[in-house]
Amino acid sequence: MPSKRTARIGALTVAAVCSTVSAVVLTAPAHADTVHIHDIQGTTRTSPYAGQKVTDVAGIVTALRTYGSSRGFWIQDPTPDNDPATSEGVFVFTSSTPKVAVGDSVTVTGTVSEYVPGGASSGNQSLTEITKPTITVLSSGNAVPAPTVINSRSVPAAYAPAGDTAASGSINALTLEPTKYALDYYESLEGMNVQVADTRVVTATDPCSELWVTVKPHEHA
Repeated sequence: MPSKRTARIGALTVAAVCSTVSAVVLTAPAHADTVHIHDIQGTTRTSPYAGQKVTDVAGIVTALRTYGSSRGFWIQDPTPDNDPATSEGVFVFTSSTPKVAVGDSVTVTGTVSEYVPGGASSGNQSLTEITKPTITVLSSGNAVPAPTVINSRSVPAAYAPAGDTAASGSINALTLEPTKYALDYYESLEGMNVQVADTRVVTATDPCSELWVTVKPHEHA
């Protein structure tokens, strides 16, 4: 399980899996959606679609990662559901520099994967991604979904729920309670466009050139 410090800090982006797959970018008419991003993310820490192929998942490109070994981009559904436990964003791992731009409306066909930064022994939560993608660009120059504001009041004080005794103490299958637990709150925003202010940097730059920050005014780590 991640440290208490890790659960209370917010990151603007989420690290992605490093592998050797490639992407294909097409420009074509829209296809009918079969699965939404919030369906892929689900209401627990792991996707109900993990290991499965999904077709024509729609979203707006909100950010790119064009460097390092975990290149790709994030998409977010501009028409979210009403469930606070389901994230509306997901990372699309391309391995090479993505050929899309922020504001592109796209559909993605690929395989849903769960990546654990640092490996299974690290205790970190897994990150849900779409890998081996085929990307179809529908239009460009669209408005990016408004960011979710993260501040000291939005992050719950409690760290995480008690583990499921029937699952050796694991919390992976428990339904997220983002208004009750900090770990659940951040999980419910995985891959989404967020905004923070008056934050304190609490770690050095990591291998993906990311920084961790805290929105709690009296926390230093």
